[in-house]
Amino acid sequence: MSLYIKNTKTEKKLFSIEKILFIVSSITVLLCIFFAIIFNIFNFEITLSPVPCIFNNKFHFYCPGCGGTRALNSLLKLSLLDSFLCHPIVLYLAFIFIYYYVKAAIFLFAKKEYPKFHFNYSVLYIGLSIIIINFLLKNILAIYFNIDYLGDISSFWQSIK
Repeated sequence: MSLYIKNTKTEKKLFSIEKILFIVSSITVLLCIFFAIIFNIFNFEITLSPVPCIFNNKFHFYCPGCGGTRALNSLLKLSLLDSFLCHPIVLYLAFIFIYYYVKAAIFLFAKKEYPKFHFNYSVLYIGLSIIIINFLLKNILAIYFNIDYLGDISSFWQSIK
């Protein structure tokens, strides 16, 4: 299969970078599928926290990243609701990756000219908003309403009330 090659040297160089990024993304997708299968067959879990979280241990609050590893574990086990409840940014990033990957695949295999990639600040702002809202909502629900999906801090706050 031949891919669409542009005319100038700069455009050819940019196109080859896009092609390399697509190949790397394809390998990433295949690895994610492989790990999802392995995680579901052998019931594995990722543990990335050798250093305790200072927010959680000292101040009894969730940090902005609390729940990310559990969300990744849930996503690899294809439990989208659990992944969203643990930390919605993981699911958001997965959907953003899939969107750009499918968009690139359509352009590359349709032999159309690939549009130049421009960083979209709205994707970044939405991601930061998700992190901030998740941070505030998890702490408010756990401290004031005893609703703690992760189950790490509500017992402390209930004991002092």
